Amino acid sequence: MKVENRKKQTSIILVTLILLIVMTVFPSNVLAGTVIDKWDGTSDESWYDENKSEFHINTAEQLASLEHFVGDLNKNFKGKTIYLDVDLDLGGHNWVSIGKGASDGCFAGVFDGQGHQIYNLTSKSTTSGYHGLFGAVSMGGVVKNTHIVDADFITADNGGNSLPDKDTSTCFGILADWANNATIINCSTSGKIKSTTGEKILSGLVASCTGSTQIIGCSSSAKIESYKTEKIADVIGGLVGQWENPEESSKIVDSWFDGSIYNEYDETIIGGILGFDYDNNLTDEKYVEIKNCFMATDQIIDKGKGNIVSWVASFMGKAPSYCYWAKNNQSNTIERAISKVTVSGINANVDSSFNQSQSGEEVVNLKDMNLIEKLNKQAFPNITWVMGMKHPVFKTDLKNTGADYSKVDSILTKVPADLNVYTEESKNALKSAIDSIDRNKNSMQQDIVDGYVIAIENALENLKYRGADYSEVDIALSKVPNDLSVYTDSSREALETVINGIDRNKNVSQQEIVNGYVTSITKALLGLEKKAMILNDYMIIEGAGQSVLKNSKAVFKSNADFNKFQKVLIDNVELDSKYYDVTNGSTIVTLHADFINTLSTGKHIINIVSQDGQAKTTFTIGKNQSPDTGDITVWPMTVLFISALGILWCRCKLRKE
Repeated sequence: MKVENRKKQTSIILVTLILLIVMTVFPSNVLAGTVIDKWDGTSDESWYDENKSEFHINTAEQLASLEHFVGDLNKNFKGKTIYLDVDLDLGGHNWVSIGKGASDGCFAGVFDGQGHQIYNLTSKSTTSGYHGLFGAVSMGGVVKNTHIVDADFITADNGGNSLPDKDTSTCFGILADWANNATIINCSTSGKIKSTTGEKILSGLVASCTGSTQIIGCSSSAKIESYKTEKIADVIGGLVGQWENPEESSKIVDSWFDGSIYNEYDETIIGGILGFDYDNNLTDEKYVEIKNCFMATDQIIDKGKGNIVSWVASFMGKAPSYCYWAKNNQSNTIERAISKVTVSGINANVDSSFNQSQSGEEVVNLKDMNLIEKLNKQAFPNITWVMGMKHPVFKTDLKNTGADYSKVDSILTKVPADLNVYTEESKNALKSAIDSIDRNKNSMQQDIVDGYVIAIENALENLKYRGADYSEVDIALSKVPNDLSVYTDSSREALETVINGIDRNKNVSQQEIVNGYVTSITKALLGLEKKAMILNDYMIIEGAGQSVLKNSKAVFKSNADFNKFQKVLIDNVELDSKYYDVTNGSTIVTLHADFINTLSTGKHIINIVSQDGQAKTTFTIGKNQSPDTGDITVWPMTVLFISALGILWCRCKLRKE
């Protein structure tokens, strides 16, 4: 029992440890198994070598030093590539953006995040005029495969007061404040931006784009809030806030936004994908191409007046194409998904004649697989749309594509339908493993989902049946005689073999075996055979051979022990006890007269049976005398008297003669 208990305890501990690993070791927003380096707020410049063209960043301190090389030393990394090799946690330390200008002090190299995450990017004060991970990406600079998670940007101090005038920043974007003739590919952001100072261009991805910049395969889930002050309005875009002086190659393609936008300012331009694009030289007719983009939320709340608010974008010259937007379920109905805007001086007006259906369509069901087919049909090269956890996303977007639960579903089919046959402890361990399953894990959390499978497998292996029901066995055993010595050896041994063969450790799955014990016990009880008795020949010591008249009792006394008396047989037939009395001394049997009257005249046999012998004798039933004849003993005297009279009469007659 001690060994079994240890095994059981070990199994339960193993399942518990697996569940703890699944639920606590891996943060819900982190790819399990990747290295995460947390920033201590300092910088490390030891990684840089002027003669190298490729660099690998492995710590947050190394990434933080990039700002010094680009912004202070004017090393724009043109022709060089920087690879991010690990996930980074910037730990809430205030970030200083990488790059400060369009030419001098910009980042012009290639930054490849290799799909890694940068957590907790924070910007709550600045003297450089920039807030994003990158302040300025220009001169052909590229940022790709980089994902920012849980950013926290605010243009007010912790008390909610506006920052000092030294914060002269205009652009406010999570990935980059400004992208000029740059390329942003396969990047995403999440977190929040809060503006309480006005006069800002706000965006979840890039605040301001200029020139031939291209945004390809990007997304944002940012929460953007603009609170009204005495200053003028902000410009807000879910992905891009404002695009100024675009080129023919400028584009936002295959991108989506599913965050939220809140605005209190009047005379503001707001767009889910792009706030607004315009060209200072209105005769160039160069505008941003917006194609195959998806506004995956209706969370735009506008509290201002006279604003131009569009689900997707506002444009001046080139209408978006093949775009989609979620059905509006907000009470403050926004009428347009795509707005054509004309500019006269400083005034912008919506062209009410523009038919937005030529640019795309409203989507009622965000998980409609037909939408995937439409998006992939127009997709940019190397971009594949798949159905995510809430709506279409990119195949490479691991944090928004659902994890594979096929193995979980497969192992769940092996869970017994009836768990009541198992012990509470092992059953509860399995239930805990099953209850821990979170169906909302993404592809980055596949290790967690795979951990569910391991936990369930171990819980299944450690299921223990509860004990079988022995109640019927106990009932059958209660019928076993206390004294088995009176039975033959063979019948007694057969019963004892059955009893000794009972195994009290059977479980509920072996109930039929236990039920078989009951059948065997019952059969053995029926087969019990008493030993043959060695009978004594007792004697009738009084009343043997007696004659009995009708209406009379008959008394017989046996020399057998009174305590061993069993029954009376008359002519080998057991006599009902109501017809006789039996008393002590040794054994005295008195037959009642009403029974004597039932017997025929003549001889009969009485047998007084005891446990260890019997005594028997015969007795005779005589005829009763007639009621008018009197006592039968008078007849001889009568005959003598008559005879005497006859003799006297004869003597008298002889004398006379």
